[in-house]
Parts: sequence; C-alpha cells; structure tokens
Amino acid sequence: PTPSPTPPFPLYSQSLLFFPHPDVMIKTSVRSILLNILRIPSPPPSLYTFLKDTLPPLLLSTLQSFPPLLLSSPPPLLPDLINDLYEYLYYLLDILTVNVTPINLHLIHHAPLHAIHGILEGGGEEGGEEKKINLEVRNRGLMVVG
Repeated sequence: PTPSPTPPFPLYSQSLLFFPHPDVMIKTSVRSILLNILRIPSPPPSLYTFLKDTLPPLLLSTLQSFPPLLLSSPPPLLPDLINDLYEYLYYLLDILTVNVTPINLHLIHHAPLHAIHGILEGGGEEGGEEKKINLEVRNRGLMVVG
C-alpha cells in the first residue's frame, strides 16, 4: 500500500484534530498554535487558501453547537456552558483582530453575528461579563452589525 500523502501544513492540520478536545490545556495550546499560524508574516498564498477552506467551517460549526447545548442542558451545567461560550467568543475576537482578510470576510459573511451581538450586548448586571466583552469589542475596533 502507498503511504497516505502528508496534508499541506501538517502542524495546522494536526492541531485541528484536537480543536474540540475537552481538556482546557490542550484546547488552549491548539488555539495558540492556530493564532500563531494566522500571524505568520508574508505567508504563501496557498496557506490562506487552505485556512479559508478549513478554519471558518470549524469555527462556525463550533459556534452553532452552543444554542442546542444551552437549551438542552440541565440547569447545573449552564454556568460552565456559558463560560465556554464566552471563552469561545473571546477566541473569535482574537482571530478577527489578527485581521486576515479572507478569513474575516468568510466568518463575517457566514457567522450568525446578530446572535453574537445579542450575547455581547445581552442583559446582566452592570459591570458583568457581558459588559466586559462588549467593552473589549469596542476597544479592539470591531463592530458587529445585527
């Protein structure tokens, strides 16, 4: 049998396999690797093409998995799920602030940003987590139109 071909950008490809891992340290490492790959100065155009084809679908499917989980989870699990959602939104902000235009355009075009806007602007006590995220969005110069 012939060996399977090495995928383009093996570090990135292998990191994606661990993206949904439940261990926080592994998740953090994977996200750090992905952000560092996005920050490569003067990358080959093939990298952006590969990223555009693989990263947004992964990010969007992860984002879309939250509403069903939030609606179907027992009340004791909701605080952890909400924390996971906020952590994920911060990660999306990090990706958007790297400012890789092909990735950002794809995310902005396909993401349910009106839903993210509702979460970021959502109710809560003054000074609560929602307000901190909203301030961070404004401080980073991002605008979510919904």
